[in-house]
Amino acid sequence: MIYMMTPQTKPKKQSRWKLVVTVTIIAILMLFAWMQGESTAQQVNQQAELSDLSLLWKWSDELLLDGAAKGKWYMRWDTTISSASFQQLTDQFFKDANGAPLPKNIRKNSATIDGMGSYKGSHLQLSTIEQLNDSNPTIILLQIEQGNIDRFESMKTYVSQLNHLIIAQDPQAQMSMKVFGTAQNDQSLKTLQKLSVSQIVEQYEDVGTKSSTLFTNSVQTSRWVNDGKMANLQLSEHRSSIDANVTITLAIPLISGEFGEVIIDNSTN
Repeated sequence: MIYMMTPQTKPKKQSRWKLVVTVTIIAILMLFAWMQGESTAQQVNQQAELSDLSLLWKWSDELLLDGAAKGKWYMRWDTTISSASFQQLTDQFFKDANGAPLPKNIRKNSATIDGMGSYKGSHLQLSTIEQLNDSNPTIILLQIEQGNIDRFESMKTYVSQLNHLIIAQDPQAQMSMKVFGTAQNDQSLKTLQKLSVSQIVEQYEDVGTKSSTLFTNSVQTSRWVNDGKMANLQLSEHRSSIDANVTITLAIPLISGEFGEVIIDNSTN
């Protein structure tokens, strides 16, 4: 007697495992590509801003009496970070060259923290503007007093370190910079236009102060101003009514009203 055996279908375990492995590999590759993209964006951001810092130094070295090293330097970062990132940056900023904590002032229920930086003559300030679901608009300010910069590379290295820490927390952080000092002469605007190959976008004068907003292809950071115009360089010139000396403020991309006069006042909490 012949029995007909019906073949049984084996579970397709092997096919299922192949599908799981394939999906996992694709997910890992997508994550790797995203991480690479984030890293590349951070590198491009940092390179652009440090390139602009080099230009600002070069141009101010021609405009300021005794050169760029005698100017008063300011940096500002506009960021959006969490409370944890705020605390992490605070811990990273206020350390000396050996990693030991530096004294700092805590104000406004820990919304503002300031103190001396590890670079000679520097002051740092972090201020949370508003708390929005732990994604907080924050301004970070750096000020370097006149006469403390021995050479550009030392300042650039310090600014680069801060910038790297900041964009690690917020890749979209925007950096602004300016320098203040005594002008060599009263031809600062003319000299700046020649050095930067720039065009004037806007100008205004008020009580001995003349402000010129410009655009140059040399600068990589830009902002939109009135009437849909783009600008990335600003010069303010002020002539003293007492001794007729001219002081200037040169900024990339624009001079901000809250740019970064970091005032350390231990009596205010």
